[in-house]
Amino acid sequence: MSVPKIGVCEWGLPVQGPFSVRLAAEMGFSGMQMADCGGPGMQYPLNNPRIQQAYLELAGEYGVELHSVHLRSMFQDKTLGAAPGTQADALARECFSKTISACREMGIAVVMIAAMFKPYSDDAFRHFKAHLGYALRLGEENGVSIALETNLDNERLFRLREEYGANLRLCFDTCNSYIYDLGDPQPMLRDTLKRAPGFIEHYHVKDTRKEEFLIGRPSPILMGTGDSGIRETADIILANGFDGWIHSESYYFAPPINQGGDFYQIAKDDCKAIKQIFKLD
Repeated sequence: MSVPKIGVCEWGLPVQGPFSVRLAAEMGFSGMQMADCGGPGMQYPLNNPRIQQAYLELAGEYGVELHSVHLRSMFQDKTLGAAPGTQADALARECFSKTISACREMGIAVVMIAAMFKPYSDDAFRHFKAHLGYALRLGEENGVSIALETNLDNERLFRLREEYGANLRLCFDTCNSYIYDLGDPQPMLRDTLKRAPGFIEHYHVKDTRKEEFLIGRPSPILMGTGDSGIRETADIILANGFDGWIHSESYYFAPPINQGGDFYQIAKDDCKAIKQIFKLD
């Protein structure tokens, strides 16, 4: 029987860098989606052989799979979708090149990019597509897949898939449709799986209360105790026979899940809850 694997997003831990790999293992996670170590703002630490070696050694020692790298600095710097010929455009392309190169060197198969349009504009979407095409070409040349997390509705998303083909994969976040006013995630997920069962590369999961479904405000609570419908979502994922990665994107240092408590124990409890919801425990 196909079963999913449970990982954690590195940026959800208060301690990042190679030591986070050991923390993830001790919390009960078997994989990690890495952040990009600060990217250009930190002069691309992930391209440093010593940093690469540290991650890989700890991953091997503690049995953690380094599944993917999220271009988090690009998301925070808002360079994805910058107009052609600008300094931000050049920085985005450099960031793609450096991160895909690091993944090739480390044997990491996936780079994830987050493209959120709030509000949506045709210009921003056109500039984003230019960057996406560049990333997909570079990824194909280096044996690295590109996974997209986005708040686009399914009609726009599937037009993108038609244009770029199977090389474009999806990170489905189980809370984004709430946060970006797209409705409940379950109908969107069912539609996605019906149209293209293999489109979803991995999932982000978290739970929160409805009054906390706000952009840019991580307000996690223990998985399965909020209003995101995660149990119904999990049943849909399991019924589809998904055997890839499901990454917790809870921020274990942020309230209300952490009100001055021990992030380590909180993350362990949350990991256990995720495994129970996905019938792995």
